[in-house]
Amino acid sequence: MSHRLTLIGIFAICFIFNSFRGHAAVMPAVDTGDRPASVFDLSPESLVSKSKSELQAEIGRKLTLKEKIALKFVKRKLKKNKDLSPRGALEQAEIDGLAIAGFVTGLVGIFILGIILGTLGIVFSAIALSRIKKEPEVRTGKGLAIAGLVLGIISVLGALIIIAAA
Repeated sequence: MSHRLTLIGIFAICFIFNSFRGHAAVMPAVDTGDRPASVFDLSPESLVSKSKSELQAEIGRKLTLKEKIALKFVKRKLKKNKDLSPRGALEQAEIDGLAIAGFVTGLVGIFILGIILGTLGIVFSAIALSRIKKEPEVRTGKGLAIAGLVLGIISVLGALIIIAAA
């Protein structure tokens, strides 16, 4: 049973790591005629000045989840730096590494070594939230950090309940 949980934890870490490796939501440019392929192919002025629904109407489709998430970040970057292109601002998006580490350790802590990994998940996520709050224009990953914090708390509490019941 213990080996099975260890393997599940290893696979979970590998899956999470691989899914967040390409964290910048860069969409490849595809020729779609007269409409832009992505919201990030629009001019910086129109991207900053238009609402989400106006941008969707201009590109002729709904925004993808990655585009919706990255749009706030890109708009904030473009307002501060008028010389950037939307794709240039998008490439500057960086998920805080401690947010990822907090999420992974909190998640794995649910399955193995709950008190140790859960505590690490809480610490990593708290530091990541602090760093994201100080530098929101450079760092992203607030959702991951919050999820890591919650998972860390759940894993520590779960381990304590199991220890108390034994």
